Amino acid sequence: MLFIFFALAGFDYILDHQQQYNIKVVNNSWGTSGAFDPKDPINEATKKVASRGITVVFAAGNDGPGQNTLNPYSVAPWVIGVAAGCKVGVTDPTNSEAHCMLDDGSNPLVPTNNEPRAHVLADFSSRGIPDDPLYHPDITAPGVHIVSTRASTGTVLNGDDANHDVRICQINATNLPFYTCASGTSMASPHIAGVVALMQEAAGGTLTPDQVLNALTSTAKPLPGYATWEVGAGFVDAYAAVMKVKK
Repeated sequence: MLFIFFALAGFDYILDHQQQYNIKVVNNSWGTSGAFDPKDPINEATKKVASRGITVVFAAGNDGPGQNTLNPYSVAPWVIGVAAGCKVGVTDPTNSEAHCMLDDGSNPLVPTNNEPRAHVLADFSSRGIPDDPLYHPDITAPGVHIVSTRASTGTVLNGDDANHDVRICQINATNLPFYTCASGTSMASPHIAGVVALMQEAAGGTLTPDQVLNALTSTAKPLPGYATWEVGAGFVDAYAAVMKVKK
């Protein structure tokens, strides 16, 4: 409960300082489990923030691959829920496909159609509910073996990812105090928040949250073999999204 108070205080700060800092987007790499409740204080707070023209981005959760495992805060129709995928289409020295799944019958939680799917969606990425208009991620972004700056206070994450830092992500020893490697929808969500910032810059800061969502989803790369309840509109195309809104 104390954690929720801190989160609500953060949203209050955003509302109080929106004009001062020209806040256009807020990333949320955290969440909970359970059903979506529009009257939950966090959902009421994110709706208020969105109504003020600020795009709210939420990690979809790391409880996949089963159905109906989404972070309920990512389900709210006024936020952008982000699934985690691999770094496709590029040379990937971190081998992010190691955490991505193939529909080959090896996982009892994944329906098998004997038609293997591309290595795109992370096995841990939370899923929604088939054909449900609400329970689905909105978009997928890179979220496996992501190298980023290390927080000096991140004792849990720093300890958990020590093995990945050198063995998988090949971070040079001289850089280990400053960079780390991690996987999760919490790594995918900031990718989308960053794209939103670039979109607002290109559009002169005039985009509404609905316009942002429309541009992101309409330019996303389709992921054949995957459904909306798994990956949303598809894999984010940052360049296409920015060019779509560029003045």
